[in-house]
Amino acid sequence: MMCKLRCVFLIAFLSIYFSAITQNLKFDNYTSKDGLVSDEVYKIFQDRKGYMWFFTNYGTMKYNGKKFEQVLKNLPFKESFIYSYFENDKGQIWIANSNAKIYEVRNDSAFIVKGTEDVTELLNLKASEISALYVDKELNIYVSSKYNGYKLVKNKGYKALSLSKQPDADSVFVYALDIEGHIFNSISYSFRNQLNYLKTDSFTFRYINEAKPSETYKLKFAGWNRSLTPIYFKRFKNDIFFLYYDKLLRIQPRRAIKVIPFQSFVLNYTQDKNDHLWVGVLNGGLYELDKNDSIVNHYFGNETINHVFVDSQDGLWVSTEGSGIFHCGNLQELHFKDSEIFDCGISFIKKIDDRLFIATRRGNIYMIENDRLISIEEKNDNKGLLDIIKYHSDYIVYSRKQLDLIQIKDKPAVSKLPTIMPGFLPLHMLKLKGDTLLCFSRNRFLIINNGVESIRNNEMNGNGYLDRRIFSCAVRNTEKLVGTNDGVYLLNKTTLIQSGFLFQTSGCKIVNITEDNAGNFWFCTEGYGLFKLFSSNKLIHYTSTNGLPSDIVNNISFEKDGRMLLSTNQGLFESRNLEKWTKMYNGQVRSAYEYHGKIYLTAENKFVAIDKSKLANNSTVHFNLASVSLNGVKTPLKKILLLEHDQNNLTFDFDLISFSSAVPDIIYNLKGDKNNWIRTTDQSLVFQNLSPGEYVLTVGIASTKIKFKPFVIPFTIGKAFWQTSWFIALYILVGMSIVILIGWRVFKFYKARERKKSEVQQQISEYKLIALKAQINPHFMSNCLTAIQHLIFNNKVDEANEYLAKFSLLVRQVLNFSSKPLVSLREELEIVSINIELEQLRFENKFSYHIHYDKSLDVQSVFVPPLILQPIVENAIWHGLLPLKKTRKGELNITIHVSIDILSIVIEDNGVGRKIMDREIGNLKESKGIDITKQRLVNLNGYDNKDIANLIYDDLIDSAGVAIGTKVTVVLPLNLKKYSL
Repeated sequence: MMCKLRCVFLIAFLSIYFSAITQNLKFDNYTSKDGLVSDEVYKIFQDRKGYMWFFTNYGTMKYNGKKFEQVLKNLPFKESFIYSYFENDKGQIWIANSNAKIYEVRNDSAFIVKGTEDVTELLNLKASEISALYVDKELNIYVSSKYNGYKLVKNKGYKALSLSKQPDADSVFVYALDIEGHIFNSISYSFRNQLNYLKTDSFTFRYINEAKPSETYKLKFAGWNRSLTPIYFKRFKNDIFFLYYDKLLRIQPRRAIKVIPFQSFVLNYTQDKNDHLWVGVLNGGLYELDKNDSIVNHYFGNETINHVFVDSQDGLWVSTEGSGIFHCGNLQELHFKDSEIFDCGISFIKKIDDRLFIATRRGNIYMIENDRLISIEEKNDNKGLLDIIKYHSDYIVYSRKQLDLIQIKDKPAVSKLPTIMPGFLPLHMLKLKGDTLLCFSRNRFLIINNGVESIRNNEMNGNGYLDRRIFSCAVRNTEKLVGTNDGVYLLNKTTLIQSGFLFQTSGCKIVNITEDNAGNFWFCTEGYGLFKLFSSNKLIHYTSTNGLPSDIVNNISFEKDGRMLLSTNQGLFESRNLEKWTKMYNGQVRSAYEYHGKIYLTAENKFVAIDKSKLANNSTVHFNLASVSLNGVKTPLKKILLLEHDQNNLTFDFDLISFSSAVPDIIYNLKGDKNNWIRTTDQSLVFQNLSPGEYVLTVGIASTKIKFKPFVIPFTIGKAFWQTSWFIALYILVGMSIVILIGWRVFKFYKARERKKSEVQQQISEYKLIALKAQINPHFMSNCLTAIQHLIFNNKVDEANEYLAKFSLLVRQVLNFSSKPLVSLREELEIVSINIELEQLRFENKFSYHIHYDKSLDVQSVFVPPLILQPIVENAIWHGLLPLKKTRKGELNITIHVSIDILSIVIEDNGVGRKIMDREIGNLKESKGIDITKQRLVNLNGYDNKDIANLIYDDLIDSAGVAIGTKVTVVLPLNLKKYSL
């Protein structure tokens, strides 16, 4: 009889489920591709800091909302399968593994609890794991297994006490004990009953007359199957639940046990804040049960669901045997089943008066009623419905091909369906006065003014092609607003005109125009934010730079209480004043409306309903200091209170854990100035090269809706010895002494330099006079005059005149040079040429000369000391060329070279050379003029300390070692003009 009742109950149960299902939750899936160590996940646990723990067959993972990190890595692989866990009010965590070993978790590592070895050995003998674990305020440990329960009393170690009692000979008792509000079970059974393997559905319970009889229960099982154990006792409000094979049992106070059967072995369950039960079964997926224990949804097909867990943000976590983890961030966010209705895509969702319509691209249109989709038009002809408008007491739904007149709830049609002229494809339609309709195609418009028959071209109030692509339209008093790909325009008869108050919208693609409750019009744009047009024609532009959540705005809707819903590519947002936005949904949203306490929205090919009254509370966002790094090395917080001067690079990593809503920004200040907060989206705060001093880092969350305790972290960076007051005073004293000493030395240096410069100037002046006297010596002048006299006596008047003229020019140039510190190279070469030519006349052209230099050299802009070459040339002629007599024709070559900032003048002769035995003939003995020239070059080097000026002699010899001439090189700075000589 019991079996039949059970089958009837199950059949009725499933029939209710399949007839009632209309909406599903959205689950995100995390697998090993996302960082899990394994896709086989068993237990799920959230600690008091908000971190999610996932126990897998390959180890334990910890999740902070951004990434998975493996913990408990100090456990050997064979000990890493965790079967149960517990955390007390202080945040201490204990775990038990598949080998019945008990560990305490500290700093994400597991440490064996000493003194529990006896219980571990006892349970291993029975091949029984620890199915439940609890630690009370005195740190006594309670463990429950398949066959027995124990209390490990803490007293210099642990002493094990059995929680089981001797039952009747033919029955088994399960004690559901209330320990500090936690339901804990222990089993007692008769030895003679161990061989009874019959399954049973017979349960009775009664209160135990103990210290708390109203909170302690004794359950009696008749014909109990030893291999099946009641597990996972949990209290939800006033009821106690537990699992037994393929049943979920509810114990209601002073009432009979309610049995909820399933078709497969039940593995785990939980209850959300809506009092819905979530039950995971073996190879049967996940069931959602309402308050009446009726199935309202089924998820994950034939998947094995190991554990179901509701987190602190009312999100649902589901672990599986091979598909990883599934997470529903918002249990109030219901998705209508895509596969049945919306697989073809959604055309629009629109609220008209007190009705909410939704249409698909297949051509079907539905209305929301009592949270259900009610079909009012099913065509399945792939017309692609575009919009719906109110037409008298009926509605017109239009597509690219035709118009349809529909009425609600089989009410007879009052209106007559207007028709559109052939070839006109309406994309947007407005109801004007009476029966008049304004229709827009992509770049044309049509006004229908009788509403009955097609209007021919010559009967149209307006007909023509527009120069803009049309995306939206609206009626504002008597004006017709048209949203285009290039801004908002007014339709004036047959043309689009952009009035001055609409100029600001130029260049913006207007995808929607909506009127609010106050008669203002809002322009939604694709990439340019939002415009608000007041009745006074004032236009305000809102973008992401002044608080708008996104510049891509698909739609905006308004409620009677002043709230607005903004549909963007970043999600759905709610606001009252355009300054503070609350995110209601993540992802691309095309349009959204609030209807009967719920928000209905279209997102991609999804139709979603959100129950606002039960949305997750943002105050459950967890805010933790994850780690502190000092100079790149992770360091305990207590070790950064007092730091050395070189320990001045700190990184504070925070975890802002939110699984169900957007993560808010962090605000902080470092110096303790409460009015100088810095806002950032980065959860790592990096401070580098901090100067010595006392710091107070205060970190909080940039949200007024979230209750949190800010982190206040004081620390001090000490000074180095060279940063102390006494060292600074000593440093200043020594520094001042050094500065005075250096100043004194510099003063002496410049004074000596000026003295030397003065001496050099004096020597230069003296050498100028000496040089002048040396160049034009009485002997030279006497010789010249004698030569002129000789020419005159020999009646060589012309030669005498030429000689006299050149001699006069030479004397005049020498006198002119005597007052100049520098002359151009051209002037120097001219006086050298005159001197050589005089010598040629005097010695009857016994030698020839040539001057060579690159034609690109500007000899007028290059300067040399005056008469610097004359002594060398004269020496070459008198002591080099004239002693040749008739052995060979004498040659004198002057060659000029320029290299970077150096001027080289080479005077080369093919004379007798300097090293011959007959000193009376050769030029080994240098003239007084050569000594003066050398001194002049030394004086030049005194001006720049570079020692560029020089006089270099080279003796020329042939292969036999015979002298064949002399080469003298005069080296001068090329930029002599910059010196004040």
